[in-house]
Amino acid sequence: MRAGIAIAIAAAAAGFAMSWAAGCNGKPKPPAAPDAKPPPTQPATNPRHQEPGRTYDPRNGFSIVPPPTYAGTAPGTSGFLAFLGSRDWGYTATFTVASRPDDGTAVERIGEAVKNDLSRTQKNYALVREGFVTIDGRKAYTINAQFTQGAYNVQRVQYYLRGNNNRLYVMSFTSHARSFAQHRQAFEAAAITAATD
Repeated sequence: MRAGIAIAIAAAAAGFAMSWAAGCNGKPKPPAAPDAKPPPTQPATNPRHQEPGRTYDPRNGFSIVPPPTYAGTAPGTSGFLAFLGSRDWGYTATFTVASRPDDGTAVERIGEAVKNDLSRTQKNYALVREGFVTIDGRKAYTINAQFTQGAYNVQRVQYYLRGNNNRLYVMSFTSHARSFAQHRQAFEAAAITAATD
């Protein structure tokens, strides 16, 4: 597996932003403050990105309609979009999007690398389900897993989507495991709205 996809998998699976530009020192970056301001949304010139409620990032050629009750916030270093949801059981639900150059690895091969990385890096990792979905007319890999993050038992669903622009996108939706069921429908509905340049 090539380095580009390995970096995307490691960054997304770890659940926190890693400083890849600084040589991947392995130290987590604290999450953005809840009152941090998200980057301004640029007007889209491509009609695919102009739907009402859609957030568009022209630098990364990506847009999505986030869950309706989620508020934009400043993303970490490995992502370019971040949204905060409700706080349940002491844990704030999050939705983030990261991207990396696409090295061409078949979408069918991404899952094994993701699962191996999660089992090595996440305490109490347990696979809930995995499979494939169609997003933006393309086959995307999805994985749903539980693990311990700090003092919390969390559940995360991720989508690995290859864009039209030689980018691999990783959408991560995370909440406390006890409240995941109440967020799941919103997570899945948002994911299928993703569109790339």
